[in-house]
Amino acid sequence: MGTTTFSSGRWVGVVLDEPKGKNNGTVQGRTYFSCADNHGIFVRQSQLKLLDEPTDGTEATKPLGSSRHLGAEGAVVVLPPSGEESVVDVTTLVAVTTTPGPAAEPVAEPVAQEQALTWLLEPSREVEALRAQVQDLQEKLDTMMHKRQELKAQLRDYERTRLQVQQLLEFKAKIGESQAELQRQLAQARREAQEAHEERERHAEEVVDLADTIEMATVEKEMAEEKLEQLQQEVDHWKEKYEMLELDHKILTSELSTGEPNSYRERQLEQENEKMREALVRLRDLTTQLKHEKQQLKRELDQRCDEVVELTRMKQALEERQQQTECTVAELQEQLDMALGAEQMVEHLTEKNLDLEEVLRDLREELNDYEKLHDLNEQLQEQARETELELREELSQAQVRAADAQRRVEAAHEALADCEQTVAKYRALVAQLREQTLGLEQQLQAEPAQLAPPAEVSGLALRLAQSKAHTRAIDLELRRLEVAQANRHVEYLSAFLTEGFLAHEHDGVLMVLLVSRVAAKCDILASQLQQRHATPPGPTSETSEAIQFAHAGLTRFLLCRLQGLLHQYGTALETCSVELFTKTATLYPEMLVHEKLVDLYLQLLRKDELDENIPLGHLERALSYFESLYAVHLSGELRDDGQLLADGLRCLGLACEAVQCALGWVRRLLSSDAGDLAALLDAALASAAEALQGTRKLRRRLPTDDAPVALSGPAREQLEANVRSLGQVLQAACSLQRAVAARAEQDAPLPADKLKELAHEATDRVYGKEDQGPDCLRDALAGVAASLDSIGDALQPLKDAPPKPPAPLHLRAQASRQQARDLQALRAKLEAREADIVALKTALKIKSEEYSEMHVRKDMAEKKLGMLTRDSDDRADKVQRQLDETKMLLLRKEKEFEESMDHLQADIDALEAERGELKDKLKAFSKKTLYKGLSETVGLPASASWPQLQDVKAALRQVQRERSTLGQERLARLVGS
Repeated sequence: MGTTTFSSGRWVGVVLDEPKGKNNGTVQGRTYFSCADNHGIFVRQSQLKLLDEPTDGTEATKPLGSSRHLGAEGAVVVLPPSGEESVVDVTTLVAVTTTPGPAAEPVAEPVAQEQALTWLLEPSREVEALRAQVQDLQEKLDTMMHKRQELKAQLRDYERTRLQVQQLLEFKAKIGESQAELQRQLAQARREAQEAHEERERHAEEVVDLADTIEMATVEKEMAEEKLEQLQQEVDHWKEKYEMLELDHKILTSELSTGEPNSYRERQLEQENEKMREALVRLRDLTTQLKHEKQQLKRELDQRCDEVVELTRMKQALEERQQQTECTVAELQEQLDMALGAEQMVEHLTEKNLDLEEVLRDLREELNDYEKLHDLNEQLQEQARETELELREELSQAQVRAADAQRRVEAAHEALADCEQTVAKYRALVAQLREQTLGLEQQLQAEPAQLAPPAEVSGLALRLAQSKAHTRAIDLELRRLEVAQANRHVEYLSAFLTEGFLAHEHDGVLMVLLVSRVAAKCDILASQLQQRHATPPGPTSETSEAIQFAHAGLTRFLLCRLQGLLHQYGTALETCSVELFTKTATLYPEMLVHEKLVDLYLQLLRKDELDENIPLGHLERALSYFESLYAVHLSGELRDDGQLLADGLRCLGLACEAVQCALGWVRRLLSSDAGDLAALLDAALASAAEALQGTRKLRRRLPTDDAPVALSGPAREQLEANVRSLGQVLQAACSLQRAVAARAEQDAPLPADKLKELAHEATDRVYGKEDQGPDCLRDALAGVAASLDSIGDALQPLKDAPPKPPAPLHLRAQASRQQARDLQALRAKLEAREADIVALKTALKIKSEEYSEMHVRKDMAEKKLGMLTRDSDDRADKVQRQLDETKMLLLRKEKEFEESMDHLQADIDALEAERGELKDKLKAFSKKTLYKGLSETVGLPASASWPQLQDVKAALRQVQRERSTLGQERLARLVGS
């Protein structure tokens, strides 16, 4: 029942038993409930009416989606709101009524009485219906408030996501700007690197050219030095010739002074002197020119050295600049890699932004839906408030009517009491009249008319009893329905729980429920036994009554012990640690087995078979199991001293009453002079009465407002020891009573010795090795009576009770909820991580495509680089060959130059030899012959050596021109390549 998307208003989904419907619970792709095809139909709420049909009071529950039979039509399925997709609830519109049991058989009643009974039941029905509607509206209101909270949380997530998107967009813009700046810097760095590389190559070429120039200048310098030496030698040679000629001139002058003139010879000598002077002037000019050339070459050499130093410095600067450029290129490469990573991040953030935009659109749609739901919720709240006001008015009216009805019922009860008194008086009067006279027939005939009002009163009492039985039956059916709904609720909740919870945490929950459940079962058994055996049997009662009362007392004593122990279990399980709680929860299957032992006695009590013939071994085994379990696991935990004392005193009281019954019955079988056994029994009964009185005094001292009390450790141990001691006394007394009763049936008068023997046997069965005969019963009872005062003195009320720690079950529940929240957060993170992985895969695919493209480009660049490398290698080989050829040509020219120098040196040597011969001839011949020879040889060497010197100078100039031409051609080829 609820709103739908295919039409406005409230609709009710009905599941039919026959295929006469129109759908299967699904309309326009949305599922409202589940059923077979053509078994579902939607109707308005106003088209349904309640059907009152008697049922047997028992209806089977079915899973969600099914329905109960609604007469011959079907069931009503409550539809969820349009924003939900799950079936929320299943309810029926069948009014459950039951007929009274055998105790209230139906009788014929007048129509007026039926109307009065219906008038009395209508307010309760209306109140229940109104409560159900209020509860339904309250649940819907809670659901809408919960959805409103979720909507607020989603809106906060939306705002946070929107801010993140804005930040990501700003970050994207900054990344784009930084990437563009890095691209510009990278391009500039590449240009600078290219310029530095070109500058380096150009510098290398200049260095090579400079080295060639220096080499050529060095060769020219060496040639100039050799030429200078040669010219110096020639100058020395000409100086010697000048000295010789001067000597000849002096000789000739001396000869002329002697008066032997020779005009021809003189003219010849003058001409030769002129020639020699001219030759000397030319030689001086040549020497000056050579000095000037030597100075010029030295200046050029210094200039070249300065250029070499400058080029070396420039080379070092360029190398440093190249290193800086390489560092810059490396940094730019890193920045480029970072820019590529930033680009990937930008792509990832872009995809994430698109996903967030989609989520934003979905959230806006959900927001619109939630706003519609909010409006609908407000309308429903207004309707609920109006309905609540109306229901309150109707409830107040119903309460007024109920008060009136209650007053009328009380008046009817008073009238019924008066009628009963009247009936009693009339019956007494009728008896007297029947005894006194037979002549009062007229009065006896008038008695039926007078007895008619009592008949009417008895009919009213019957109707009231029937009304109460009917009300009780309706309440029982409603309770049964609530139990069925609660069980179904638990089943539905269990369907949503995980297997881990059902395997671990569920045991702890079941264990806590088991402890309280077994304690309640013990209470039910004890209360039922108390109702059956409310008062102890008197002295004149039968033996069976005394045995039954004592056996019931022993059973109630064991049940009270078990119930008190389970109360301490509950206190310990509410205050223990989580680890101990989890450890104890593993023992739930064993506890369940011992619970079934208690269920056996409930089944026997239900069948009315729980009597003195039923053994109590199962109950004792369950008690011993829980005691051992408590001693092993929970003995060190917190205890409720007030509850412990109340349960202990209750056990002591029950034990004392049962002991008094059993031992009193045995004592009545003995005469007053039965000896020490009778005295022992009298002392035991007196101690039991004293202990019973002491327990009652202590129970009156306990606070009635559940105020906390404290017991010391010795007092607590003394109380537990008293309970165990009286348990043994009670078992021995019951055993003695049953043994004496069995013997009494065979031998009516039992002697005292036989009773004493039976008492020894009973105590021996209970106490075992510690048995001291019947005296242990008296001593145990006396010890219990004496110790109650010390226990009362140790009882102290607590004004400020310490706060209880949180229950481990609640802690585990909080941990489970936190774990669920963490799991939800991890699931969200995993979904986000999966989305990131998908985005990374997409980016990886794009990058792989880009990598393939770059790989192709790299292959093409490598091929192009290979081609350029081969071309450069070819050009380098060509230049190397040209350089080798130039070197060969240079070597050949140098060889030719050396050959020319050798040839000139040979000519010089020949001239020197000729000069020596001339000097010898000059000394050997006479002056005349000397003049003649001198006249012959002076022109010869001059005419022979001067052309040779001119040829040497021309050859040197030619060699220099060829070397400079070869250098220029080589540089041109290098520049052209």
